[in-house]
Amino acid sequence: MGRIWSFIVACTVSVCGVAFSTAPVVAQNDGFIFSGDKVVSARDPKQFIAAGEKLSISQLKQRFSSYIVTPEEGDCGGTCASIQGKSGARIYISYGGDSNFSFSNISSDARSSRDTLGNAIGTPLRKAIGANIAKCDSGESTTCPSAQIKGLSYIAVGCTWKGEAIPACAKVGGFEISR
Repeated sequence: MGRIWSFIVACTVSVCGVAFSTAPVVAQNDGFIFSGDKVVSARDPKQFIAAGEKLSISQLKQRFSSYIVTPEEGDCGGTCASIQGKSGARIYISYGGDSNFSFSNISSDARSSRDTLGNAIGTPLRKAIGANIAKCDSGESTTCPSAQIKGLSYIAVGCTWKGEAIPACAKVGGFEISR
């Protein structure tokens, strides 16, 4: 009987071990997850924004009820807003001209944000892009399109370069969806 009991306990412990997930817990994450066409709250997938969507500031406040939504003034090329979580994670949204237009740019440099493949701030740019070469745009900040997620670009940091060959020193410094 003693042998049977120890076998049952071993099975119970084994089953319990399998029941606990070793995956990172994202429910407490204050960041955002970028795909090629939308940005989703890591805490609540119902809190999202898609490129090309038309939402007023009040509609954004309703959609992102657990975040602080603020109209932004400044040099954003039109009407802008930010959506900020309690830990400071933030996305920036630009409208194409004014708030009567749809969202033309959504970006973030929040350390807790990532893309749908798990690439985060600090990931080697070559790994995130999925290639060693890319046609990057050296505008206000250097952005490089993902070869793996259509519509997503990475904001490059770490070093500067010319040409299409991405140096090993380049890292992901943020995420951007532009239309």
